[in-house]
Amino acid sequence: MPTFKLKHQALILLLIPFTIPWLGYHFLQQSESWIISTEKEKLEFLAQACASVLSDRPELIPDTSDRQEILYVRPLPQDMLLDGYSDDWQNLIDQSYQFGNCQDSTCFRLSLGHRGSYYYLFVEVHDDELIYAPPNNDRRINHDHLELTLSGPDGSPHRYQLSTSAPGQLLATPADSDSDNLPFSFEPRIRAFWQETKHGYNLEIRLSKQLINDSLSIRLIDAVHDGSANYLGHEHLQQLLHPSLKINEQIQRFSRPGIRLWVVDPFGTVLARHDRIRQKADDSKESILTTLSRAVYRFILKQPTVKFSDSLTHTDHLVGLAVTEALNGQPSTHWYQTSDKRALILASSHPISLNENIRGAVIVETTNNELLEMHNLALERIINFTLLFFIITWIALWWVSGRLTRRVIRLRNQTEALASSDGSIALNRQPIEITGNDELTDLAKSFSELIELVANYHDYLEKLAGRLSHELKTPLAIV
Repeated sequence: MPTFKLKHQALILLLIPFTIPWLGYHFLQQSESWIISTEKEKLEFLAQACASVLSDRPELIPDTSDRQEILYVRPLPQDMLLDGYSDDWQNLIDQSYQFGNCQDSTCFRLSLGHRGSYYYLFVEVHDDELIYAPPNNDRRINHDHLELTLSGPDGSPHRYQLSTSAPGQLLATPADSDSDNLPFSFEPRIRAFWQETKHGYNLEIRLSKQLINDSLSIRLIDAVHDGSANYLGHEHLQQLLHPSLKINEQIQRFSRPGIRLWVVDPFGTVLARHDRIRQKADDSKESILTTLSRAVYRFILKQPTVKFSDSLTHTDHLVGLAVTEALNGQPSTHWYQTSDKRALILASSHPISLNENIRGAVIVETTNNELLEMHNLALERIINFTLLFFIITWIALWWVSGRLTRRVIRLRNQTEALASSDGSIALNRQPIEITGNDELTDLAKSFSELIELVANYHDYLEKLAGRLSHELKTPLAIV
């Protein structure tokens, strides 16, 4: 029977725990590839299904074939307080429209929103020299003011002027070509607040939706003391575009936690958006032991996060490879990284086709949080199993070392028992027997053979004196 050496036994016991991480790593790689592929297929199917529903509702998708310049109007989460301060507009100022170069001359930024039956405008003007209107608000005297042109319900344009002799609340006054010949009046459905700032002034405006059809224009008149004026903005009307509630109702049917859906027109302008990308699915109840172990793993493994910087939260225009390919008629799926590099987002897009024409695209996005959670769960199980096998291996090594010690002690005791007090070796006693099939067993056999040789030689020496004495007493034996 071949010998099963002790070093081989120890090597096997030491290698067993390390095979678990190795096998787990290869299993994790294959699992991640499968999970990513499955997640891509899910998003692609969701984008295709959503695009198919919208393709069957062509009346929901606006025709942009003859569209001119637009002003995007975002929904507001709450009614705005007309005070001229930008506190309520912080989420929208980054997406505002800028007119003029603020570094070289006068400029202004325009933010738009709507809520209920009102449109809200926030105009942030940079002007080093303010010239207020006279107390009687005489238009013939040069002063800083704002001109607002609206397309009325009948489609005809109506122009209004916003000016004041001092900071505070104000009402718009009609400024059409024939208004100079009419008695001075105000439009109560257009209210504003003029707030002076260190860079110029802010003008916060609220106007009723009854006054406007679908377009407006805004122009800033910056008066100069020499009687001249600088003009910024547009005289021609610009179309108002805001997210469609009807499209939003359609895409909500496909919503679930961790998913964000977009619908864009052929220019990439956002027509609808439903965002649950930061929302987590309901977590199942965990045992106390699992909760404690995960609390430890949070310090070791990278954790999913919903606290990432997302520049697309309030955007009105969507760009990216997935959007471009979908608007070119090709469904696509791509990864991209958030601006703070704290999360990866998987975006899948599908074109919206009406009569073989591309009328827009659907984009479905999700973060890598679900993938990271599965990755961490697999790693946690691998680590747990590895620790368990290390404990089992430690117990096995303890048992093997104890068994080896007991066999060595038995070998020592049996060896000592063979020697008598007078130094002789008693072969009639129980021979050395060590069970097993390793080096210690071979050592016990070698000890037995050596002791037998020593005992025979000792017996020979004991009998040698008697033989010599007998030979000396018998001379004939010598002859």
